[in-house]
Amino acid sequence: MQSTLQELILRDQLATNSNSTVSPYSILNSNPESFATEFNLIVCFVKDSNKREELSSLLFPIFLHLSVFLSVSNPSLLREFSAQHSHNFSHKQLELLSQLPDISADLAAYTQHKYSVKLSNCAFTHLETFLTSHPDSCIHLPLQANIHIQVGSKECEEARKPQKRMSKSRSNISPSKRVSSSNSSLESIRGCVTQLSSLSPSPSVLHISLSATPSLPHSAEISFTKSLILSGHADGSLLVSPFSLPTSQLYPPDLSPSHPPPPPDTTRHLRGHSSPVYSVSISLSADWVISGSGDGTCRLWNLKDSGDCIAEYVGHQSPVWSVCLPKQIDSGYFASSSQDGTARLWSTELLYPLRIFSGHCSGVNCVDLHPNCVYLATGGQDGSCRLWNSQDGACVRLLTGGRSAVTCLSFSPDGKLVATGCQEGVVRVWNIAESKVIREFRASERIISKVDFSSDSNSISAISHDKTLRLFDLSNSQINSPYLTVSTGRNMPIYCCFRKVNLCALISIENVLL
Repeated sequence: MQSTLQELILRDQLATNSNSTVSPYSILNSNPESFATEFNLIVCFVKDSNKREELSSLLFPIFLHLSVFLSVSNPSLLREFSAQHSHNFSHKQLELLSQLPDISADLAAYTQHKYSVKLSNCAFTHLETFLTSHPDSCIHLPLQANIHIQVGSKECEEARKPQKRMSKSRSNISPSKRVSSSNSSLESIRGCVTQLSSLSPSPSVLHISLSATPSLPHSAEISFTKSLILSGHADGSLLVSPFSLPTSQLYPPDLSPSHPPPPPDTTRHLRGHSSPVYSVSISLSADWVISGSGDGTCRLWNLKDSGDCIAEYVGHQSPVWSVCLPKQIDSGYFASSSQDGTARLWSTELLYPLRIFSGHCSGVNCVDLHPNCVYLATGGQDGSCRLWNSQDGACVRLLTGGRSAVTCLSFSPDGKLVATGCQEGVVRVWNIAESKVIREFRASERIISKVDFSSDSNSISAISHDKTLRLFDLSNSQINSPYLTVSTGRNMPIYCCFRKVNLCALISIENVLL
C-alpha cells in the first residue's frame, strides 16, 4: 500500500534521533515558501564566483529536487518557483523535467537515484564556504540526500558534512522500505531520473564576427566576467567593446550566429604600440589588460577608470607573440614570449623581468601560466613544449613529439594537463606528471591557432586556418574525431574559449582570405 505525504513526514519526525545518513524527507519539514529565496541566494553566489562554470552544474539538480518536493507539498508554490527560476536553464532540461510522472506517492523510489556532478577541489571549497555561511538553508538537504558530487579524483556523497542542527533529522530507515510502489510507476521514475542525471546540455557555439576595417585584428579575448571583448589590431591599437554572453543556450550549434556589434560610441580605443598587437590578456576582474606587440614591448592598460597605458615593459629584442595573465587569480604577475627565443615573467609593479626563460632553439610562439602560478609552459618554433619553474627559472619538463612548431598551448583548469596545437594541424594533450601524450587529435591539415579546455577539463576546443572550430571529447578515449565542427565560412577565426561548460565562444575576422 502506498504511503501518503503525511505518513512520510510523520515517519521522518519519528526518526529524528537516528544517526544514519540524511533522510531525503527532511526537506518536507522545511518552509516551502523559503525555497525561492534560498535558491536565489545560491544562484547569486554561483554567478559571482570565479568558479561559476563548474558550480553552475549544481543549479539544475538543486532546482529539480526542490521542484519535486514542492510538487508534493505545495503545487501552487511550485508554479511560482518554476516561473521565477526557469530562465536559468536550457529548454532541453525544462522539457525533460516536465515529463516527470506524478511522484507524490513514489517519493521514496524517486530519491533513491542521485544526480551526479563533478567539481574541482577549488570549486568544492567555494561551495563549502557558501554552505558554512548559510547553515540553515534548505539547499543543504538536496545536496546531502539527492546529489552525488565527485571532487577531484575522490567521490563525495555529500556537499558538506551535516551541521549539528541536522543530525536530529537523520534516519536509518531505508527509503526503499518506507514506500512500496507499483512497478510501472517506479520504472517510469527511474527512467526519467537516469536521463536527468546524465543530461549534459548540448554544446553551443557563439560566433562573434569582428570587422577587418579600419585595421585588421590580430588577437582577441573575452573577459572572464563575460562583459568585454578586447581585440588587438595591426595599427597598434586595442579596441574594448562591451559584451555579455547569453545566460542560457540560446542558439543550436548548427546556427552559430554572430553576436550583434555594440554601438560605436561604447567602444574604447587604446593607443600606444607602434606595431601590430599580436596578443592580449585580460585580468580575472577585467580591470587590467596586458598587450604584446611587434614593437617588442608589453603594455599594461587600466580598464577600470581611464583606459590609459600605465606601464610599458621593455626587454624583448624581437616581436612579442604571446602574453598571458593568470586565469584563476589576480596575482599581479604575467608572462610573455617572443621571437627572440625567450619567455619572461613580469610583475606589473616592476619594469624589468623577474625571470628570463631561455632554452628553445628559436622563437617562442606561445606561453601560458599554470593555475598555481608556480609553473609556466612555452611552445617553440623548434617543435618542443617546455615547462618552467617560475621560482628558480629551471626547465622541469621537456615535451617533444611533433615535427613542426608549437603554435598555441593551454593548461587544463586542474593543472594536470597541457594541450598543444602545432603547425601541422595536430592537437596533443599531455599528462604533465608523466610527460607523455595521452590524447592526439588530427584537427586539421593547417595551422592550429588556439586551443582551450572547458572548465571541467572534459572538452577541448581548437581553431585552425582552415576556418573551422572543432570540439573534442576528452572523457571518451575511444573517440578521436570532433563531436562538434563549426565552419566560419569566409571569416578567419582568431580566438576561441569556453566561458561556460557547454558554451564555446568563437571570434573571427570578416572576409579574410588566406
